[in-house]
Amino acid sequence: MFTQPLVEIDWATYNARTSGYPFTLFTRVPQEPGRGVYNSANSYGGIDPVLARTYTDTIRMRINLVGPQMSSAQTFQMRVAQEFTTAKEGSATTPGAHFELIDKTVTIPANQSYGFARWVVRNPGPTNNLPVTVVFQLVGNSAVPVSENFQYIGWSINQ
Repeated sequence: MFTQPLVEIDWATYNARTSGYPFTLFTRVPQEPGRGVYNSANSYGGIDPVLARTYTDTIRMRINLVGPQMSSAQTFQMRVAQEFTTAKEGSATTPGAHFELIDKTVTIPANQSYGFARWVVRNPGPTNNLPVTVVFQLVGNSAVPVSENFQYIGWSINQ
């Protein structure tokens, strides 16, 4: 039972870490929070879509508050972990951009248990067909630390 609050990236808790990294490296986009990735058809649902440079939906990563809910809203930073990222960040007008982190902060409202951070894939145009990687890191605040085990999430964008 958690008596002290922690914050974590939801999908990071449902999927095993990728060997050699402190995070899960996704190649498919789960279509809902609170579950692992469906790599093959099963009784729960169809296969999750492959994350490719042509993926057009906004990806909403749920950020969980673990432990007691807080009486005031809590805001956390979401950043690009440059030490692991090979993709180029930018907006739709940035030449060669692979992705854009829309929400650089996440707010979990008072008396709630989660918030969302959004990002989108940007199609950089012709490529060398090698996948690129983007890794996001959740940062705790002064009242709520981040879970050391679930602070990163990685995405491999198929080119």
